[in-house]
Amino acid sequence: MKVAAAALVLALSGSASAFSPAPRVAVSNRVSTRLFSTLEKPETSSAAASSAPPERVAPDAGYIPDWEGRTGLSPEEFIQSDEGKPDLSGMWECPLTRWDSEGIDVRQAQREASKMPRCPLEVRASPSDNALGAAYFSKNRATLRADLLRHGAIWFRGFDLMQSVAGNREMHEAMGLDPCLDPLHSSGLRKFASERDALYEEVSDGERGGGEGEELGAMWFGSTSVAFRAAVRRCRRILWTSGSFEVAFRRSAWPFHNFQRAAICTVGKGNGCIVNESPWRSVEVNKPSLRGHYIGLHNESTAKRTAAYAAFVCFQRATEGGGRFLVADGAAILAELKPETLEKLYDRRIRISVSNLDIPPALPGPIKEGIKGLVDVAVAPKFDMDLEMIYESDGKPGRLQAVETAESPINRHPVTGLPVWFSNAHNHARKLRDRRPCGVPEVGMTEVFYADAMEPLDLEDCQEIKRASEKHITALSMEPGDVLLVDNYRALHGRDVFQGDRFHAVTWFTWDDNEEWRGDERRIVEKNAFNQAINQMMDWLPKDFESDQS
Repeated sequence: MKVAAAALVLALSGSASAFSPAPRVAVSNRVSTRLFSTLEKPETSSAAASSAPPERVAPDAGYIPDWEGRTGLSPEEFIQSDEGKPDLSGMWECPLTRWDSEGIDVRQAQREASKMPRCPLEVRASPSDNALGAAYFSKNRATLRADLLRHGAIWFRGFDLMQSVAGNREMHEAMGLDPCLDPLHSSGLRKFASERDALYEEVSDGERGGGEGEELGAMWFGSTSVAFRAAVRRCRRILWTSGSFEVAFRRSAWPFHNFQRAAICTVGKGNGCIVNESPWRSVEVNKPSLRGHYIGLHNESTAKRTAAYAAFVCFQRATEGGGRFLVADGAAILAELKPETLEKLYDRRIRISVSNLDIPPALPGPIKEGIKGLVDVAVAPKFDMDLEMIYESDGKPGRLQAVETAESPINRHPVTGLPVWFSNAHNHARKLRDRRPCGVPEVGMTEVFYADAMEPLDLEDCQEIKRASEKHITALSMEPGDVLLVDNYRALHGRDVFQGDRFHAVTWFTWDDNEEWRGDERRIVEKNAFNQAINQMMDWLPKDFESDQS
């Protein structure tokens, strides 16, 4: 069905010591100007200047730790799985989102949230910790799980164990964590790094770009014709225009298959992939398509499904710079936001559009409604999201948007009951995306609306979300073996731009101590087949593009 929708689009549009946090690093003076990128340009008499797109400025962070220069294993070494362990590919389905957002006193919630300890907690390995291996995590399991609940995230630094796929699995098994599918697994666009170890390629490696918008967008945009693929192979640069949707493609890395186990292949300008024999699938080390794209703060969540926890692991830091992993405390953001802004957003609630399909505005109404019905019935259900297809919500004539149901930006933590900022607005608001590095084609651009009027958030509210969020970002200098363990209902995550090659991965976890919340649904075979089909389809797309949607 996804292929049908894509074809439709194309047809229409052409330890004790270890528990001590590391010394803080002073933040640069850039923090004082962090709002610059969301300010509208001054009024000017020049028509050309007034119509110019807003300046794109990389967001800042409240805490920027230094890199330590630790090295890891080679790709051939870190990618190896322990074949003696059971296959985890039949993992649990991602659990349903636990909503408890009614009757919250916003100002009282802010007072409660302000009392929470710093997020993330840094846990640095000592030589004796490293000597214990996985036993360190089993020995300290109760303490670590309690600390995760208190702080919202734990940054494990300098652990040798997690420098490999096999060691990373040993860690989370020793912690008693139970893997589950990605909330958007059915979309088919987040690949496994090691399926038998329940390890996905991390969002920050450019495959998805940080949210459901790129998932839906890449699907609609993914089933390019044979003629188009051939043209991309022949030409250095192609311009594809569809109404207001204009993307310039550059011929770049293409995945190559059937190489011997763990062979490295280099194509063009330093682009490569690792290809493993069955049961492994192709794992691209360098994903240039979105390395220049800043991924804003988000919970790994949709209105329908939310992973309970996540473990983000670094196997290889960016070889040419950047690529800091971002984490921020949802309690701290809640406490930081102006009360009047928070009350406004809580009262009006929000809706998020996750993709755009531009239909020729001149088409007769019945045809446009037929297209809307086809997409709604045949495509949207495949994303396991509650979506409504709405025309022209953002004011663009002919634009059909897939919009999530209304949700509160404040939610009580399922375990602690603590009210926290539980919203992907920092990542999805168009006014923020247009003012920072963004490499997403128009079809995948997202927007955040006030749910009561389906109007986009105004700039002032976007500015305040940006200010409060970025003040509490820790821009992690993750190096090989580092893991960020996240309580997905408490902490939000993202990723800065990077250059060169980078390999991070993630495992999602369900509720391991509450069967009712976990549910009894395991991985659906049909979804897996669909996932693989979409992955193979997407392998035909060029891995680099330029876009300017401002």
